[in-house]
Amino acid sequence: MKDVEEEYPKNVSTEEQLKQLPKYFLSEDPNRPLQNVEEDGTIHKYSLHPMTYSAMFILLIEGLERFAYYGLTYTQYPYLTGEYSKTWWPGFSSVEASTFTSASVAITYTSPFLGGMLADGLLGDYWEIVLGIMLLYLPGLIIIALTAFPYLLGDEFPTSSLYAGFVVLMPLGAGAIKSVVNVFGAKQFHPYLQQTLVEKYYINFYMCINVGALFGGVIIPLIAQINLGIAYVIPCCFLCLGLMVFLAGTRRYVRPKPEKTALCQTLAITGHALTKCNIKKLKESNGGKYEDEFVDGVLSLYMVFPVTAMIVPFAIAYNQMYTVFNTQGLVMQHVGFIDASMMNNADAISVLVSGFVIGNFLYPWLEKRGISFPLTYKFAVGTFCGLVSLLSAIIIDYRIHSKYNASGEKVNILWQVFPYAFIGAGEIFTFSTVYDAAFTIAPKEQKGLASAINLFFIGGLPNFICMGLYEACASWFAEDSGVEAYVNSKVYNYLWVLIGISIFGIFINMIPAVKNYFERLADKSKDSTANESLLLTKSSIIGMSDILDGVKTAEILP
Repeated sequence: MKDVEEEYPKNVSTEEQLKQLPKYFLSEDPNRPLQNVEEDGTIHKYSLHPMTYSAMFILLIEGLERFAYYGLTYTQYPYLTGEYSKTWWPGFSSVEASTFTSASVAITYTSPFLGGMLADGLLGDYWEIVLGIMLLYLPGLIIIALTAFPYLLGDEFPTSSLYAGFVVLMPLGAGAIKSVVNVFGAKQFHPYLQQTLVEKYYINFYMCINVGALFGGVIIPLIAQINLGIAYVIPCCFLCLGLMVFLAGTRRYVRPKPEKTALCQTLAITGHALTKCNIKKLKESNGGKYEDEFVDGVLSLYMVFPVTAMIVPFAIAYNQMYTVFNTQGLVMQHVGFIDASMMNNADAISVLVSGFVIGNFLYPWLEKRGISFPLTYKFAVGTFCGLVSLLSAIIIDYRIHSKYNASGEKVNILWQVFPYAFIGAGEIFTFSTVYDAAFTIAPKEQKGLASAINLFFIGGLPNFICMGLYEACASWFAEDSGVEAYVNSKVYNYLWVLIGISIFGIFINMIPAVKNYFERLADKSKDSTANESLLLTKSSIIGMSDILDGVKTAEILP
């Protein structure tokens, strides 16, 4: 019998690798020949090719949902400021529109806390996605579409309905499913034997987001220029299609049960931590009432906070796409049908190109040569891309001022390719990386909650910060629309503030002590997950009670 510490491949995807595995990892299902056993004895079966067997349905709903979300998001600011119609719009100023947009995005990225808890402790990932779409997301899109048809909901513009759709239902629905859809896809991979394949899944996941964003960002703005109401009906149809695609894969999914007890215990331990600040006393070994390994798992969950916080400076730069970049685009010279909304697609194209190059060439090249690319260094590179994007935007800002003051002409909008392109490249090094890191570090019982923490630092906290910055810097923004009002504003001062934030983000991620700490944390989390999967699966099949004892004393944290 092999020693329990013996390692097996962590990228199992071929029949040859399958033949080399011990029997306790093998099921009798030819379509899903791998198996993993949970602590309660539940056996989950996995495909050799989970990406095409089951995860593809999850990637497809993500792409279709992102089509709907970004199609609306890219046209939201122009809709609010009357770009599409000066007779049917809410009459928002640029600052009001920026605050409204940031509020919508902030709620989208904060509500995953509720979604994550419901998924982890009550509904499970599958039903969280289905019910989130049916009860919140889709009704929100329908209400938004109705507001775009003049006088359909009344003689005056239905601002309250606009708020209900854009600031309540749509962001709550998007947040509810966003907290679990990426995690649900990662759970289709064997936690030990396919561990290294998850990073590639997250690159594909993030690229899929941007495929949806690209098509939604092209089709919806184009139709919005003709008929906004019709344009806003399309996202409703695509979200319905996404739900049907997701349901079609039901029988293929690995669907771990929600763990209500684990969630309640996590919340109880968290409450104790906030009031008494000494979690370790709750361990059984210290006279507490919770198993040692569970308390260690909660501590692992807390570690998601500092990891994901490292990308906040980049996320602040990223969120300027929907506000400052749009503000600039609205006063630049359009090229044919390419307007400010259409330019957002340069970001999606950049993500797709960057993701392909990085995922298929850079990372494999580094891996073959045994070169480590530390987590925080990836964040630093991504934040540097955000910095270059902001520098590009400030150059464009100065160019808008100088050209208009010299000749009264506008700057060609295609110059915005540069800030969008650099932001897109940065997303691969930051967002797709932090998705993987949060999933890896979190305990298996709280993957949804870990995803919620991650999303909060990607879009929730950065947008709350941006809202505060907009209000604090309101005097630098134009109160009216048009290039003349923009030239009389001082948006460049706001951009310099953001540049300072990005420089700080690069610096903090490059500190050797910070890098070393997070590398140790990630490595130990991977080892712990793999060890638990191996031991539980092995013990359930061959009855090794001493191995189970080993699981209960496994070290999780540094």
